[in-house]
Formats: sequence, structure tokens, C-alpha cells
Amino acid sequence: MAVKGNDAQRIAQSEGMFGKPDMLEAAPILIRSTDQEVLRVHVLMFGGGPAIRANTHRVFHKHQVSTVIDQIVDWAKESTAKLGCSPCTLAVGVGRSHYEAASMMVEALVDGTYENQSEMEREITRRVNESHVGALGLGGDTTVLATFMKVGPQRASGVRIVCVRPCCCFEPRIASVELSNG
Repeated sequence: MAVKGNDAQRIAQSEGMFGKPDMLEAAPILIRSTDQEVLRVHVLMFGGGPAIRANTHRVFHKHQVSTVIDQIVDWAKESTAKLGCSPCTLAVGVGRSHYEAASMMVEALVDGTYENQSEMEREITRRVNESHVGALGLGGDTTVLATFMKVGPQRASGVRIVCVRPCCCFEPRIASVELSNG
């Protein structure tokens, strides 16, 4: 559903929509070099609902991991209650800037697995599930299937920039292609 018009018209959605689905730009793509011989391209399927329920903000961490996790859990409880395609997977990125935190969140989606969760990922998942938001916000024990989290380099400051995205159940499915130089 691509929106017509110039920058202001697209923001306001005042010119309507294109009738052809191919007018919408391609899905987000993450390209990472694995070494000098291989280029790996990842295509992610992003839905619009999770995008409007995502948060990227600064967290004054007070030198406590728990402060950052508490904020992630609070945002996740609020956003999953409004998400129409849950149970979901949480994608979390922590960086030095908004751009880096969002990039870390995308990398978490690409690299995350349901089978291998870190202690922080398990804690976030457990605490969000304990809120009993449940599937479609109707209550229940399973709000989040897993959390995929990536923490980037940090600078000495009292702030961490955190990006949290509640992903529709299909979003963590990605297509990856490796391109060889040989």
C-alpha cells in the first residue's frame, strides 16, 4: 500500500494510495560482509503494526542492567497489548545512538534464534509473559514467544539508547542469500 505524493503529501496521506502493489519500495535489506569472498544479504518482512508500536528512546541506566531491562519490559507490555498479531517475538537493540540501536534491533532479528536465548532474553520474555497480556491482547500466558536482543558497543555515559519492536509472528522469518566473489 504505497502512498502517493511529495514528502508532505506522503506524511499526511492526502493524495491517496497507488493501485499497484509494486509501487511500494522493497522490504528492508541488511547486507553484511562475512569475509572478503562472501557477501550475505538478508531480506526481512516488516509489518506496519509493529512499526507503530516500536520504541526507540534513551534510558538513564544508573549503572544497572535491571533499569534497562525494566524499561524494555514496560514498553513491551504496553506495545504487545495493542499488537493485533501476537503472540509475538520481541526484537531489542541497545546502542550509542538511535540509528545504532535500530540497527542492533534489525541484527537481533537476523541473528536471533528461538532455541538459543541469553539470560537477559529469557528474563524479558518471562516478565512480559507474566503480564498475561496474551495472544491478541485477550489475556493468557503466552504474549511473547522469545526475545531477540543485540547489544552494541557502549560509551561511558549515563544513557543507553534502546530500540524495542514487538514483531508479528511472521517477521523473524527472513530470506538470506550469499553472494560469492569467485
